Amino acid sequence: MRPARLVSAVILLVVLCAACARGHDGAAATAASATPRAVRTAPADPDLGSVMERFYQQVEGGHWRFAYAMLSPHARTTITEDGLRARYAGLISPDVMVRQVGPRLVVASIDAGRAGSAEHVHLEELVTLAWDGEGWTIDALTSRDRR
Repeated sequence: MRPARLVSAVILLVVLCAACARGHDGAAATAASATPRAVRTAPADPDLGSVMERFYQQVEGGHWRFAYAMLSPHARTTITEDGLRARYAGLISPDVMVRQVGPRLVVASIDAGRAGSAEHVHLEELVTLAWDGEGWTIDALTSRDRR
């Protein structure tokens, strides 16, 4: 066998082995994703501040896909990802303070500048959270201007 053909045969063998391994990993990943997840009951006395902090960090950072993923399926029927983006559009350096007022209810006070103006915005959001069996999701967002 000529050296060029030998090298080609070795390369072909390596490519085939890699393809087989990738196919095997994909089958394992599919089997793992088909395994049902354990459903847990909601914590009795949850601290929802960390959930809301993470949500507003995603919003402030412009990570709309991740912020939107934090919404419950119910909330997604009332607001789209573009709607979520529009809701917070133009807020500059938001200062968010959250206060938990019930086992599933949070009040968020947002103070921010408005892009393109000297206006200062004061918003208050009432946020209802829901337990999905694995973690907390945002089930409803109701906001009002606090001027």
